[in-house]
Amino acid sequence: MLRHATFATWFVSCYLAIYTIFLWSGAVLLRQIAFGMFLGSPAFVIWLVYTVIRHGGPASRELGADEEFGYGDRGL
Repeated sequence: MLRHATFATWFVSCYLAIYTIFLWSGAVLLRQIAFGMFLGSPAFVIWLVYTVIRHGGPASRELGADEEFGYGDRGL
């Protein structure tokens, strides 16, 4: 589960959304939790980058020998 780039992306995105909600709330306790989340966020970003680089693969097909550039979502 920790080796999937999709999971890492969703987890860090949800972490950011929760952080933003806590930061914009008026409650002092939630802002203090957001400060703690801010201190821990570099670890999650490093984990996300490492997971995507290490285990993420290309989402498109390889180019042919006679192709210089192409779009993976457009048929020829």
